[in-house]
Amino acid sequence: MKFVMVEGESQVFSENINTREGYQTLDLIKLLMAFLILVRHIFQAYVKIDSVAYFVVADSISTIGVPTFFVISGFLFFHKKSNLKKQCLRLMRLYIVYSIIYLPFSIKNLMNDGYKSWHMVLRYMQEAFFKGSYYHLWYVPALIIGLLICVLLDKKDGVKVDIIVGFLFLIGLIGRDYYSLIPGCDFLVETYNKVFLTFCNGVFWGCPMVWMGRKLCSLLYHPLKPFKKAIIMTIIAALFMLLFIESYLVRNITLDQINSNLLCSDIIAVLIVAVGISSNIQIFCKKNPKKIRILGTCLYFIHPLMLWVIPFFSKRIVLMNKVNEIIAVCLTSVIVSFLISMLSTKVKALKILY
Repeated sequence: MKFVMVEGESQVFSENINTREGYQTLDLIKLLMAFLILVRHIFQAYVKIDSVAYFVVADSISTIGVPTFFVISGFLFFHKKSNLKKQCLRLMRLYIVYSIIYLPFSIKNLMNDGYKSWHMVLRYMQEAFFKGSYYHLWYVPALIIGLLICVLLDKKDGVKVDIIVGFLFLIGLIGRDYYSLIPGCDFLVETYNKVFLTFCNGVFWGCPMVWMGRKLCSLLYHPLKPFKKAIIMTIIAALFMLLFIESYLVRNITLDQINSNLLCSDIIAVLIVAVGISSNIQIFCKKNPKKIRILGTCLYFIHPLMLWVIPFFSKRIVLMNKVNEIIAVCLTSVIVSFLISMLSTKVKALKILY
């Protein structure tokens, strides 16, 4: 496998991006973001919440992972003019499969929270519909809803749509992170959360980020020149500094233990994808050019399973300490994801996992 940077005229660029190889820059970005989310969840499980390392990684840098997924998904869906029904059915299949895989762990978490019998069933159904059947699976229904809304809005006038999407994003941003700054907003957010549980969903986060991916389709015919890329990369670096400041302020304003997403992280995600679209890095995999995409998808869905399996076995291994557990979680997550991507060409049943 080798990496080659290709620069060319917009016509050549737009033709190349229409091939499977043309998406490999975005596949690589998704893989890196999946690993970043893995690191985020490891920090949440193993690192003290009041440590500097937790603040830098879990509360700040890693928050760019999910919005980047949304933006890339929006770009690819609208650029390829994908079939909405087919795409939603694929995502629903993934959601059902992984909900079944993680069902024992979901039940265990609900039991730890004090839910029993029918109360547990009702709570699980509520979380599965509004929040996600397991903590990382919320992204799938959020993407489905985001795509559905964006397809409907895509038929409307452009300026009006941008205003609507911007309004949804603003509501989500306030509801997630900044509601404490607005008098009386606490009550509204608490009332909303009793039913819908979270603002991290397809309406207030998925839709705006998917729509930004839709807007980036124009870069196919007007790719960023090297000078503009350099400017954007400088802006991204500056935004990371602002991200740390925003993360610190939000953490102290909301007194929340987890920063779900931040304004700066969303902007960074859009800019990263914009640079990725205009930077055609080709990853030549002779046998299967889709391996990078499959690896990233599997890594995202599989790693929470390793966060249960490794600690379970480590309790039975005397020499296993926290550092070794973290290394083992990373390695097994990557290895299992790699094996799925490799073996799925021969074992067709494994394709249900991505």
